[in-house]
Amino acid sequence: MVPTFDHVYFHEVCDTTCYGSELACAVIDLFIESSPVLLSALIAAVEAQDADRSRRLLHGIRGSASAMGGIQLTALCHALEQSVDTVPRVEVMNRLRTIRDAHAGLVTALREEYARLSAPH
Repeated sequence: MVPTFDHVYFHEVCDTTCYGSELACAVIDLFIESSPVLLSALIAAVEAQDADRSRRLLHGIRGSASAMGGIQLTALCHALEQSVDTVPRVEVMNRLRTIRDAHAGLVTALREEYARLSAPH
């Protein structure tokens, strides 16, 4: 199984050694606030069978997840982005549920990381 969160990569992207934990916490806040909106839009696009919009939203979620170190969510979005208009609708819906679960797992991991970063040392 693909890991949910790559802690090392996340810290490389946020460069916590140079910019400090404040930047990492701000990036986590932004992802936690904005990604559910994208996920809801994706669900609506899939339900409307709008493959082009679904692909664009999957691409956006994939990019955000990748920047956050969300290995599993990135991989799942990439796979569905490549096949959203070629696999049966029931399979798309099943993959979408898996994406929602991976998103929830990443949000949980990021909240834990936020707590760790913002704790007094």
